[in-house]
Amino acid sequence: MSLPLVTVMIPTYNQSQYIVKSIKSVLAQTYSNIEIIVSDDSTDNLTEEIVNQQFKKDIHYLHNSHPLGRVKNYHFLLNELAHGEWVINLDGDDYFKDKTFIEKAITFIKNHDNLVLVFGKQIVYKENLDKEYRYKNEHLKEGILEGNSLFLETIYKNIEIPHLASLYKRKKALELGFYESNVLSSDRESLLKILLNNQVAFLDIFVGVWNHHSSNASQNSSIEDFTLNLSLYDNLYSYALKHSQISKLNLWFWKVVAKYKNVYGYYLKLIQVKKYRVIRELLRTLMFKNLLLLLIFLVDIRVYQKVLIK
Repeated sequence: MSLPLVTVMIPTYNQSQYIVKSIKSVLAQTYSNIEIIVSDDSTDNLTEEIVNQQFKKDIHYLHNSHPLGRVKNYHFLLNELAHGEWVINLDGDDYFKDKTFIEKAITFIKNHDNLVLVFGKQIVYKENLDKEYRYKNEHLKEGILEGNSLFLETIYKNIEIPHLASLYKRKKALELGFYESNVLSSDRESLLKILLNNQVAFLDIFVGVWNHHSSNASQNSSIEDFTLNLSLYDNLYSYALKHSQISKLNLWFWKVVAKYKNVYGYYLKLIQVKKYRVIRELLRTLMFKNLLLLLIFLVDIRVYQKVLIK
């Protein structure tokens, strides 16, 4: 049986200092039938020079005539450039850690016809601290998972489905309209959507490293970006109501819990760097746009404990 083509999509933007490690980590994969595509949004020529000097024969490279933006670049790669039956996204500042992930994932896929996604775990490297954090997904056991249950557990049990550790079926992703919402967590929305009514597989390995640094989009988001990002849970709620067997009440609770966890997480980031003005702006925004989340925030004892600690 021939091996299916896997496309590793690498969107990048002014990440010349990281791109070599990213591409080399793909070339080191033990799986043989891989297509590597770099879609470069960079406003300088450094990434192009490095890629052409070191990897010209190994990859497909495109320097976009004008920057598409992070999410539109994801969409462009998936819809216009990738040819693989299966695809995975690796941002230009991230890299694979496990050389066998794609090979192991394809073996799982060949043995289970109905899979649409195989995912593993990620390591977060915080540059400013020079420290790695390993997110273990302790509630999961390696094997086949029922997507509707996992959809709920991502919030209730804090299960991560990392973008860089998710190999998914391209045809299914196109049907679902991956990367169409221009929000910070468009990747999360897309991967949660593919879970519904489908079977997926979890591999208990650390697939790669997400490089957490000051240039990350998530580190430079405004209140407007954050509140817009919350809309992804409204989108998922509406989609799941129409396309899954999960009850309306369960989905509503899931949506509220998901949104509040994001609000509380954002608050923790702000209070850590003492951005009290932004916290006040966040509360005003919630007052006018989501009073329920504000009320939950005000009765959450942890909020006040964090203030006392600081």
